[in-house]
Amino acid sequence: MDAATAQKLIALAISIDKTIGAILDEVENISDDQERTCYKRAIEDIMGFIARDLIFPIVDQHPQLDPDK
Repeated sequence: MDAATAQKLIALAISIDKTIGAILDEVENISDDQERTCYKRAIEDIMGFIARDLIFPIVDQHPQLDPDK
């Protein structure tokens, strides 16, 4: 993958963090513990897929794009 495409994908993946955080904040308002846990797990899965299947492979190819640096 070329660097320009990789940079755009990383930027888009990072931009999702704010929305996912807002979703997680709303999920915290669910009073039923079992239901809240189910939704939190789904959100954690989404975050994991984005990191593992999108961000990490790109950073392996383009270490300079690591969002944690």
